[in-house]
Amino acid sequence: MVEQVNGTLTLHRRLAREYDHRPDNQAKAATRTGELRDQIEHLNADLPEIEARLAELVTTHKLIAELAPNGTEPEPLELTTTYQVVANAFTPTPIGRPGS
Repeated sequence: MVEQVNGTLTLHRRLAREYDHRPDNQAKAATRTGELRDQIEHLNADLPEIEARLAELVTTHKLIAELAPNGTEPEPLELTTTYQVVANAFTPTPIGRPGS
C-alpha cells in the first residue's frame, strides 16, 4: 500500500514538472499573467471613482434615513437590472417583510 501511494505521488510530481517546463505552457502562463496584471491595473484605476460614488451613496442614505418619519421604511426599489436582482438575492431581509 505504501509503495502504491509513493508511486502515485512520484508520478504526479513528474507530470507536474513536465507540464511546468513545457514551452507552450510557459507561454500561456506568461500571457495569462499579463492579462491579469492589466485587469488589476484597470480595476485599481477605477477604484477611487467607485469609492467616491460609494461615499456619496452612504451620505444620501443617511440623509434619507434622517428625513424619513420614524417607524416607517422606504419602499424597496424596483428591480430593473440584473445586478440589482443578484445583489438583492444576497441581501438579508428582516422577518415579516416581503421577500423573506
